[in-house]
Amino acid sequence: MKLVEPYQQQISLILTIPGIKDIYTAIAIIGEIGTDMSVFQSSRHLCSWAGLTPRTMKVQEKRNLYV
Repeated sequence: MKLVEPYQQQISLILTIPGIKDIYTAIAIIGEIGTDMSVFQSSRHLCSWAGLTPRTMKVQEKRNLYV
């Protein structure tokens, strides 16, 4: 756990998100996304990058919503 000591503040902040209760989940989020949010233009870009935004795909002239 010495490797995550520099990120204790960020981990504590992530643990305040509803549904995230495990420190290992917070560590995984930091490991995947990082701590520098300036690489994302907005929160929507972050959600899109993470695959959390629904998208509409046109399949055989039918519109389907995929989440």
